Amino acid sequence: MVMVSPRLVSLMLNKNPSKTSDHETLRCNLVDSPTDQSFCTAQHHRQRHLVHYTSSGAMNSEIYNFPPFFTRQPNETTWQAQLSHWKDVILTHSRETKQWRLSNTDSIFENKKIQRRLKPDVIQLVLSDLVSNKKADWVDSKTKTEVWIWWRSAEEWATLILAWIDSTGQNGSIVTFYDIAGDDSPGVPEMVGMDSTMLHKVCQVLVHQGKAAVMRDEDGNEVGLKV
Repeated sequence: MVMVSPRLVSLMLNKNPSKTSDHETLRCNLVDSPTDQSFCTAQHHRQRHLVHYTSSGAMNSEIYNFPPFFTRQPNETTWQAQLSHWKDVILTHSRETKQWRLSNTDSIFENKKIQRRLKPDVIQLVLSDLVSNKKADWVDSKTKTEVWIWWRSAEEWATLILAWIDSTGQNGSIVTFYDIAGDDSPGVPEMVGMDSTMLHKVCQVLVHQGKAAVMRDEDGNEVGLKV
């Protein structure tokens, strides 16, 4: 096993943005000495945690390739930062790959390049953290093995639907779910592939705001909106 200094782990994982005079810095709390603090620029921090993809489609970033990222850190402050980074990586990856569902066996939890994988109990904590931060919903709240991913909130998606309807002069008209997110010239291209369960939740936002009514077919199935 490769031993890594707790100081280095904390430096990589902790993030508490602050400013020192005119120079924006990132304060990194150190596990082995609470009073000993190190600083690195916020720009460097942002670059370190950006998610990139190789030509083969593999995910790549400095934090994702950092072995301790795949082991739960014992220090609570560092662990909370680690959870935050996992959330950022998952949301970025889901947005870039148009992934709407994430299971506890998803390949994102294993980095073959560095031969590391999160343990099942830690994966469960990561998924629970996404749900508690309203970035995901359980597909089945009893089994809790899979989540819907909200890399935009339901409210943000609803706003995009309204903006498209307004820009195309379709107020007062009926727009189908296929018009909104279908494969053929969708009104909101980012929503292509969104599961019907998620789309229903987005539409309910508009209904609750009094901005739309759900339209149903003769069998009672939801098929679209009237705004």
